[in-house]
Amino acid sequence: MRENKEKAASPKTSVISIIAVSYTIVSLSSTIFEGIMHGELNDFHRNTLTQFFLTIVFVFIILSQQYFTHISPLIMGVLQFAAAEVFVLFFVWISSFFLELHPNGYRDMFITTAIPFMVSLIFYYMQLHIEVRRQNKLLARLRSLKKAN
Repeated sequence: MRENKEKAASPKTSVISIIAVSYTIVSLSSTIFEGIMHGELNDFHRNTLTQFFLTIVFVFIILSQQYFTHISPLIMGVLQFAAAEVFVLFFVWISSFFLELHPNGYRDMFITTAIPFMVSLIFYYMQLHIEVRRQNKLLARLRSLKKAN
């Protein structure tokens, strides 16, 4: 009988993770350094920090699915997308008190965040589906072994 071993991260996955973490560290540190050196953040730097902040919020929204397993994944995905975009619009509204917004600022932020969030959500649910199928196969195998004994 073959033992079931957890799959270790492939070298390709490890390299991608290292690149992503390194890029994030370099981008954020250079943005903060530039802000400190010049005493203010330009539009590019504010955008970089905004995208980082929104990424953190989006990750927590996506991971909230684990607390609502009784809700269908499709409905949960729609609710997560709605929550993310409501948060974005609220964030833009709050920002409007501190920064002058472009006349299309709300629309632009909606479009800028909606597409990456949807791609991330689809990727997350595809990975979740693959993992559930893998776990179900393992469970079926264990049940068949138990019946055989």
